[in-house]
Amino acid sequence: MNADAKESFIEHLRQQTPSMQTKKVYWLTIVLFCSVFSMGVYMRSVSMGETKVYRSIQKDAKDYFACAYNLVVRGTYSRDFDGVVDPHHKVKPDAHRNPGYPLFLSLAMNPKSISETAVNIVVAQVLVSIATLALAFYLYSGFCLGF
Repeated sequence: MNADAKESFIEHLRQQTPSMQTKKVYWLTIVLFCSVFSMGVYMRSVSMGETKVYRSIQKDAKDYFACAYNLVVRGTYSRDFDGVVDPHHKVKPDAHRNPGYPLFLSLAMNPKSISETAVNIVVAQVLVSIATLALAFYLYSGFCLGF
């Protein structure tokens, strides 16, 4: 190999090195994301399967649930829990809670089965949590890595 060919080959390798490093960072990021994502899905799924409720709905959860239930069943935004327990109770509208989370809960609401509603809510929260992992990766890869 003559000197010019050798220099040309070395220059070619120098030009390829950043690209190879970028590919390595890209694949390392993908592997890392898949690992974290898989662990996140696993942990959320296990926590969903092993969650046990020992008390009835109480405190903030009671208000949010009542708002969602009354919104779906009665068409009234109210945290009055008596509207959940007594079908003849007339609920009065109020705005003591922000409507975001009750609206989210209303998507999973099954007025005929509170236990099914609880399962639907937990599944929905797991899906939102998984989507948050994917969004975090997307933002990280876009802003930090430039992919």
